[in-house]
Amino acid sequence: MDKPTPRKQTPHTVTVTLNADEFRMGPRYDNWRPKGTPDWLLIFTVSGAGRVGGVSSNPGTVTLYQPGTAQRYFTDPKVRHWHFLWSHFHPRPHWDIWLNWPEQDRGLRIIRVEDQTVFRNVRQAMTDVIRFSRQQLPGGMDLAVNALERALLWIHSVNDQQALDERIRRAVDFLTEKMREPLSLDSLARACGLSVSRLAHLFREQIGMPPQHYLEELRLQRAAQLLRSTGLRIGEVAAETGYTGAFYFSSRFRKKFGQSPSEYRR
Repeated sequence: MDKPTPRKQTPHTVTVTLNADEFRMGPRYDNWRPKGTPDWLLIFTVSGAGRVGGVSSNPGTVTLYQPGTAQRYFTDPKVRHWHFLWSHFHPRPHWDIWLNWPEQDRGLRIIRVEDQTVFRNVRQAMTDVIRFSRQQLPGGMDLAVNALERALLWIHSVNDQQALDERIRRAVDFLTEKMREPLSLDSLARACGLSVSRLAHLFREQIGMPPQHYLEELRLQRAAQLLRSTGLRIGEVAAETGYTGAFYFSSRFRKKFGQSPSEYRR
């Protein structure tokens, strides 16, 4: 039986690129964020057990919370200790496929890593994320992001349920490379060897959205990254991500993130 919901919400530090740490917690550990966080949260259980979203998190369980999803996780009262690695992060645009895990509930995704080689590799990658993110050295955060990317790739390797058709993988690569260009479904279909109708069906089935929506997600995530990490003007960010005008870009950005580009940057 799960614990009753605590009255006090857990505070959250604003994540610019990523935050990460390793926790060894006892029976009193409990987190509750009813509105979630504006970033993604990955939790990888090493030993002991937790309860995440009402589900047991045993060694090898990897949990992923989408932005804005209510978060409730705590040490399993029966086990009374929980050792896990975690990271709050903003994904790079091309990570979308690797984050397309089976959903346990709306906004909550879970994968079980049973292969011990993969388990060790995920643990080492997450340990590197933590180590590099703490270093006050040039390039330290970039190394941390690369380590997180490595962890996600290892997790993705066991996600057989979400394995992509090679033609859809080519379509995703095409959209990523041509992000700044107007989308032509005909040219996209030709690039991956499918008819337009077959492409639309397979893309929605495997990615969860039409190619047009996926392209906009790529563009907006890239725009958010540019706003966080560069001094480009709003119009320049719009052009860099394939939008023909700053006004239209700003309206789409606000719809996605709930803030104007200028507010998001501040």
